[in-house]
Amino acid sequence: MTAQLSQTERKLIALIFRNKTMARTDLAEATGLTGASVTRLINRLQEDGFFHETRTRTGAQGQPKRNLALNPDRFFSIGIVFSLRTMELALLNFRGAICATRHRVLSGARPEDVARAAASGVADLSRNLPPDSLLGVGVSLPGNFGTYRDLLVAHELFDQLGDDRVITALRSAFDIPVHIENDGTSAAIAEFMLGEGVRDEDPLFFLHIGHGVGGGAILDGKPYRGAHGNACLPGFLFPYEELRPSGQDLLKHMNNAGHKIEDLDGLTQPASGLAADLDAWIDRASQQIALAQRAITGFFDPAEIVLGGRLPGWINEALVARAATARLPGPSRGLPNAPLKTSAFGPEGGAIGAACLPLFETFL
Repeated sequence: MTAQLSQTERKLIALIFRNKTMARTDLAEATGLTGASVTRLINRLQEDGFFHETRTRTGAQGQPKRNLALNPDRFFSIGIVFSLRTMELALLNFRGAICATRHRVLSGARPEDVARAAASGVADLSRNLPPDSLLGVGVSLPGNFGTYRDLLVAHELFDQLGDDRVITALRSAFDIPVHIENDGTSAAIAEFMLGEGVRDEDPLFFLHIGHGVGGGAILDGKPYRGAHGNACLPGFLFPYEELRPSGQDLLKHMNNAGHKIEDLDGLTQPASGLAADLDAWIDRASQQIALAQRAITGFFDPAEIVLGGRLPGWINEALVARAATARLPGPSRGLPNAPLKTSAFGPEGGAIGAACLPLFETFL
């Protein structure tokens, strides 16, 4: 059914997705279509189960207003994101709500092992879904793409993704569409689709702090990928041989201070023994985040910059709060830096972003 949708039908679906509910009259105004055309198209989509209709009375008299909302159980999508030795999976419904999550340990380093674990997790999550309701699988990868997008240059810590056959193996593991993006672009798409208060912020830049420093941008409602899928990489501001505001740098900092933390999910709310060392890293990294904020403003002039990624939400909040104290001037005379805010998704944003990819590519 989705392959047969017209561009106009996709636009109607996207409008309702972005606004949660809309009346036919509002859809006609937003699209420039006649009321009769909107009714005809909506009726066809309703016959295929795309929408629920609710009635709300706006006054004491008159007919109640009939609003359309997406049927959450009509379609689903699954997202996959990687930690150092595990993968996390999330199942989203048609409205973008998380229905279930899964966790898989990566027991081998070959592409086939990664693909096998992914297939197992997807089979588990999709076991009870209605027939033909799974749109596809989205995969968020921690790295850059080669000249051809089927080649991945993974972050150095992810040895299980270092083989350039991993993308081919993931695509071959499923008989449904597989959408692959880097982690920064996936996060930007999720923020644009689901982030509270940012749905109308375009251009939007997502500053992604995972094990590295990445990013993604939404321009005119679409992700800006560049020629090879590697656009929006602010990490170049911080050379690898120097201190960086990255998850890898944070782990190294904490382990050098005597705290045995294997991966970013081990950074729980700090006890007194961790607080001083963690605070020192946040203090330094926040000033680097402010520098990135200034550079991003100069290159993209975004309406908003959102900070998120693999770090716990409370660390991101501290980084944003302290970056504000840097008070760096804007990128040019009279130009302020774009506002910086924290993503509401926290570390779950990676799997959510990956799961947004099939929804975005199919309907938005």
